[in-house]
This record gives sequence, C-alpha cells and structure tokens, in this order.
Amino acid sequence: KLFTVLPSYLARRAARHFGRPSAAMAPRTAPDVIEALGCGPAQLRVLCLSHGIWLVEACQVSLQMVTTRTMLRDFQWSSSVGASLTSVIFMGIGIGCLIGGPVGDIRGRRPMVLLSYAIAAAAQACTGLATTYWTMAISRLILGIGHGVGMPTSLALVAEVSPASMRKTMQGLRNVIFALGTIASGVVIALDSPDLRALHWRALLISGAVPPLILGVLAWFVLVESPVFLASRHRLEEAGDVFALMCQQNARPSVDISLIGSSRCASGDESKSRGAFWERQLRMVLGGQRLFTTLALSMGSFVGNVVLWGHSFAFPQVAVQVHTALPAAYESLAQAGIGLVICFVAIAIAYCTTYRSLLLIGQVVGIVGPLLFAWSGAGQNESTFKQLVFFVSQNCPGLSAAFFFFFFF
Repeated sequence: KLFTVLPSYLARRAARHFGRPSAAMAPRTAPDVIEALGCGPAQLRVLCLSHGIWLVEACQVSLQMVTTRTMLRDFQWSSSVGASLTSVIFMGIGIGCLIGGPVGDIRGRRPMVLLSYAIAAAAQACTGLATTYWTMAISRLILGIGHGVGMPTSLALVAEVSPASMRKTMQGLRNVIFALGTIASGVVIALDSPDLRALHWRALLISGAVPPLILGVLAWFVLVESPVFLASRHRLEEAGDVFALMCQQNARPSVDISLIGSSRCASGDESKSRGAFWERQLRMVLGGQRLFTTLALSMGSFVGNVVLWGHSFAFPQVAVQVHTALPAAYESLAQAGIGLVICFVAIAIAYCTTYRSLLLIGQVVGIVGPLLFAWSGAGQNESTFKQLVFFVSQNCPGLSAAFFFFFFF
C-alpha cells in the first residue's frame, strides 16, 4: 500500500509546487490549466499588450500636464482653467473604470483593452487639435474614459493568465511598464524643449497618440482573451483554443487542456440573476468584516493618486522657476529613470515583507517627499543642499506610488 500511495502523493506535491501536471492530478478547471502551463512567453505577450494601457496612460497624461503651462499662455487662459482641464482627465478615468469593470465581466477582457487603445489614440489626437476650452475639456474627458475603460480588465486579464506564484511579479511589472511610459514622454519633451519654456504643445499632444495606435494594432492580432473568462461563460471550445496556443508558446505540449468543463470564476455565476450577483459582491466588500479594509484601500488609492499626479502637475510649474544643475526636462527624465529602478526594487521588497508594510512605506514616503519638494522649490535659495533635496524629493512620489499600487493591485 505504501508503494501505491507514495507516488501519488509526490506527484500531487510536485504539481502544486512546480506547476506541472500529472496523471494522478490532471487539470480539471481553467485555473488548474494555468498553473500547469507555468509562466512563459504566453504570459509575457499578455503582460505587454494588456498592461500597455498603463504605459499609454503614463505617456499621455504626462504630456498633457507638462504642456499645460504653454497651452495656457497661448490661449491666455488662467491657471484655474489649467487645473480644471487636468482634473477632467481623472474624472474621465473614474467614469471609465466604472464602465470598464462591469462591461468587461460581461463582454470579456480583450474587447475592453482594444476599446481603450482606440479611444486613447483618437482622444489624444483631438486634444492636440482643440481650439476652444470646451473642445479641449471634452477631448480630455473622453481621453480619461478611454484610459479607465481598460484598466480593470487589463489587471484581470494578466491575473487570470498568470500562475498564482507569479501574480505578484506580474502585477509589479505593471509599475515597470508605467515607468516606461513616463520615460517615453520625457524623451519626447526633452528633445522638444529641455527647459520647458518653448514647447510645441500641439505636436507633443498629437505624438502621444502613437503609442496606443501601435499597441492597439499589435493587441488586435496577438492579444488573446482570458481562458478563465471563456470557461466561466461555458465557451469551452474557445477556451481550449486559447490554452492550445499558450501550450505552444510556452513549449508545454504535454499539458492536459481537455478537462476544463467544470471551470468557474466569480465573474460568471449564471445560476443567479445579474442583479443578485452584484448584490452579493457589494455585501462581500462592504460587509462588517471587510468594510474597514475596503475603506482603507479606497482612501489609500486616493492618497496614492493625489501624491503621484499632484506632483506630476506641480513639477512643470515649479521647475521653470527654480535654478537647477540640469534643465527641467532632463531632471524629469532622470526622475523617470530612477522611478524605473524603484519599480524593480519594489518587486524585490514585496517578496521580503508584507503588503501592509508596503502600504506603510508608501504612506511615509508620500508624506515626507512632497513636503521636502515644496520646501526646496520655494523661494530663491539656490544652495547646493537645497538643489540636492529638490532633486531627491522629486523621486519620492514615484517611490510612494510604486509601493502603494503594488499593495492595491
């Protein structure tokens, strides 16, 4: 009996730790197949094309913020108008997220990602062609909606095609891709006007339509739908086709992908009405035991975004008035490069500590950094120490956001 039971036990342990299927424990649900497939080129393609939405957001919103000062000067608009035009982008992102999440649970992850790219490309080009306040405001609102529509589904798609042991890294790489978008916009801005005083804002804004256009075309031909979503909708044949492609891309032809008939996921409970499903979800996140957690996450997300984007809006306004060793655009580009390194550091730290510790680190850095930035950027004191503090404090919002968003996502 020992020789009969022991091999089966070892096979189950091996499948659990190494993501490899065995005859004794063949995959029977879509998540089981994902675990058996492991992590490889298939997941990398989904990561780049799905999380590319965050690259687009970083690139386009950075361009919108940096060019605001020049745009206001050309139109002779007040600073309050510039603030309202910036705020309307984030209003659109909120609206888009409210739309993209529920619709993505019904129509699928891939369509919402493609729609996000299309809207972002068109709306960004429109902002570069706008001639009145209202055309600019509406274009920016639609731009934000385009970003928000794809954000929930991009996170869901990457999580659903990733093995459990790799989800932390895959979601951490979202920050890396976001930083690459910031670097891309920084390069374009530095080439146009290093001191940020003579920006060709229309050309810069229109150039921001290129990344979503390229990524959208690639996603149309390469990005696959989430097999977990397909299985949850009983579209088993389509899920099987996606799994077969992933097996080929990951060089794992021996993975059993045929036994997925019992797949289920939370987004596809068809045994009850859609209204009952949403009622159950709301009770889950707003129930007595989870209410405080939900409120804490919501407030933390709010603070993280205020710190990151508040600094991004303030930096171009302050940098042109402060004497620094490098031109403002070069400092911003250096800041983006340091942010890229910080993202990799955050991934490593995430494996060494708890999520609550990440949130605490993000909070402390998010409070101290902006205070130092405001102090070092005020007045005409051009001492070396103050310039050093000004440069270092520029990176605090990015560091704070890296830990904040790692915790949330």
